[in-house]
Amino acid sequence: MFIFLEYFTKVNNSREKFYVRQVPGDGSCLFHSLAACLRFKQIGKHQEFDRDLRQLSYFLRLKAVEILTKENETLHTENGETVLSCDLLNMVANFYNMTPKSYCEHMRHDRTWGGGPEIVALSNYLRRPIHVYVLGVRGIFPRGFEFKACAKFGSPAFKYKSPLYILCADGR
Repeated sequence: MFIFLEYFTKVNNSREKFYVRQVPGDGSCLFHSLAACLRFKQIGKHQEFDRDLRQLSYFLRLKAVEILTKENETLHTENGETVLSCDLLNMVANFYNMTPKSYCEHMRHDRTWGGGPEIVALSNYLRRPIHVYVLGVRGIFPRGFEFKACAKFGSPAFKYKSPLYILCADGR
């Protein structure tokens, strides 16, 4: 499950404050998270998860598939690396033992989970970084929780725009 995560401030270069907002866990949580994050950036406050936000989620889903199906489009991943859209699509389809066409048909359904390839595609479409975090425990004997970055898609290629922050969670 992906959860919208909004970065607030960095204090003394040591602590970061985050705002976490749950999104519907209906198979489109990645796209819901990105839609909520984009809307927050636009209007500066959280919006109820209404029909408009769901439409934006579905638009992002379709846009991710469109980007993945572009012939030989160079996509920025992370750490300055790139991949061709057709190579990324072939790799993910092969992983799921599908053809690229069937993978894209499956991904167009609103109950299909999105992942890394779709984040890469949307980072390139939006021309901004998308940073993915996981929740971890702090210390050998847990004394609290912390957010750990697990991927920074589109960085540093799109560093001129502020990143979208999302938290990958398993629903616990």
